[in-house]
Amino acid sequence: MSYKFKVILVLLISLINQHSKSQSRIEGQIIFDTAIWRPVAYLSMIPDFDNLNTMSYEMIIDETDIDLSGRFTFNTQYLPAEDNLYRIHIARKSDPPASLIIGGRDETHIFVIANKNSQIIIRDTGNLEFIKDASIYGYYPNLMLKQVDALATYLDTTTFNGSPIKNELIKSAVFEKLRVFADTCSNPLVSLYALYKSSFEKNYSINQQFYMNFLSKWEKDKSSYFVAFRKKI
Repeated sequence: MSYKFKVILVLLISLINQHSKSQSRIEGQIIFDTAIWRPVAYLSMIPDFDNLNTMSYEMIIDETDIDLSGRFTFNTQYLPAEDNLYRIHIARKSDPPASLIIGGRDETHIFVIANKNSQIIIRDTGNLEFIKDASIYGYYPNLMLKQVDALATYLDTTTFNGSPIKNELIKSAVFEKLRVFADTCSNPLVSLYALYKSSFEKNYSINQQFYMNFLSKWEKDKSSYFVAFRKKI
């Protein structure tokens, strides 16, 4: 191999690596009323699933402006190499940045799984429930994350007119679907996320063997998410 060819090869590899790094990002476009909402997107790291609905300034690790077309971008190259759960949220102009609206048409956040090499695109569908119903493209675990959310929010979006017993049976059926999803999912974070959405603490006593098998399946996962879950179990 000639010296000239070696130089060209090194340059090509360098360019490919630079291009790959430049693609590592979380970018999105949302539709919102600039008279009500602050044109800033905030990125928080969620340390464990007990903090899904917790908000503080300490959890916010980055922020970026949202331009007039609703576009925003987060660089992911400084994130850890392993997957973690992150939350992207916006805040009302009248509220502090470290505030969340949970539930309802004005819910102001969305969860994503990301690492330093992630390429994630978020697109608002333009529906009334603007950011939580946004579509996510790119890193595949987020597609499964949205499936879990679709199952879990069924209970919140459906009006039950039956008897209390019937309503409990419907809830039990949804929670069972979430456990089946967790059992068959190949991604540990999404799998555990599905269990938390299934209200596992309420049904643990009648499904103990399932949870023992689940812990055995993911016994090599040492993430903070599984450490917290094992303590609960």
